[in-house]
Amino acid sequence: MVFLLAQAALNRGLMSVFSELLTYQRGNQFYRIAITSEWVGKTFLGLFIHIKQTHNGILIAVSQFQGTFQINPGNYIFQEQDNLIVIAEREIKL
Repeated sequence: MVFLLAQAALNRGLMSVFSELLTYQRGNQFYRIAITSEWVGKTFLGLFIHIKQTHNGILIAVSQFQGTFQINPGNYIFQEQDNLIVIAEREIKL
């Protein structure tokens, strides 16, 4: 939390972005979504574009089965049991 406050102090207007993302009262939120079989074997970039175009959401990370996270990975190929971390106005159904 201290890091977020420091970033907000250094970057004017950033606190409003943090506020929207970290509250459930309005606007965009973080969602964890299970990968569907349709996307297994396909790329992070491909799904990033699909989510933006069809749901106006932003794919930001992959939560892998082992408990590790890949944040904005360059050439990631989705595997079974991956979960997506998405920013969106509402939960997305793939």
